[in-house]
Amino acid sequence: EPDEGYNGTDIGYCFELDSYASREDAQDDGDPTFTVKYKPKEVTYQMEWGANQTIQHGYTMLSTITNKETQLPYIKNQVEMLYTILYNAAINKKPVCIENGEIKDSINIDIRENLENYFNIDSFVDSYIFNEICCNPDVGYSSFYMCLDMSSSGDKKLRFDVPWDFDSSFGIRKNCMESAKGLYVNRSTNMWLNLFSKLDFFNEKVKDRWEKMRNDYLFENSLYMLKTYSAKYATNYSENFSRWPTCIGSNSDAKSELTNGYLNVKSQTEALKLLTDWFEKRINNLEGEFGSNRSKISI
Repeated sequence: EPDEGYNGTDIGYCFELDSYASREDAQDDGDPTFTVKYKPKEVTYQMEWGANQTIQHGYTMLSTITNKETQLPYIKNQVEMLYTILYNAAINKKPVCIENGEIKDSINIDIRENLENYFNIDSFVDSYIFNEICCNPDVGYSSFYMCLDMSSSGDKKLRFDVPWDFDSSFGIRKNCMESAKGLYVNRSTNMWLNLFSKLDFFNEKVKDRWEKMRNDYLFENSLYMLKTYSAKYATNYSENFSRWPTCIGSNSDAKSELTNGYLNVKSQTEALKLLTDWFEKRINNLEGEFGSNRSKISI
């Protein structure tokens, strides 16, 4: 965080890929925003009907900006150049670098090493897997946090952080991965993850990370936690339905978004069954994509 009144650009930046950035601009006390152009071009995508399908160019600042005239143009330019670096690596199979504030050809360096100079690859791997599991319709739309620490002690690498906002995830959204089958993020409007998924070395890192997660029984433990907490706090959950006795589907907004199964849910037990069934299907499907086809998870 910069000191009050600091004008330099060598600070930490935390920002959100945000479809609502224009709303911030319209408010007198709104957070600072910036709008980028994706060069040399945007990535094609093929989302399902239920997912948000518009490519977003707006970003909202989450960290403190002490000088909009210097710091906002700087982070806008950095994000645009980082996209160009990633695009050239994934699509053109060509390493390019930032030199004196401009994009130049990289010499005597391979694509992976070049990207590692500008991106925290492990954070992208974790974010990719996380979003492939939960199938968040907002992954390329909003609520997607990114950080870039350009301070003297920072690593000056773009990273993904703080996943949140999953109200439409895990198969709850109509016409959005209801079947829990197939890959999702690599055809999304999140062009950062979309592009990384086109790199062979990145996909190998995803598979390695997946194997570690399986070896640590992460998914079995997650299922166990869901079922354990549902039983432990059954009384607390029931109070929701006592306070709001009608089913979720009585809400007009819900009817346009939720899958049919969730529209008629009247208890936490019913909701848990829908969630865990979908989760098991999703993990077992991704095991076929990333893993070594181990036995199916179940608990």
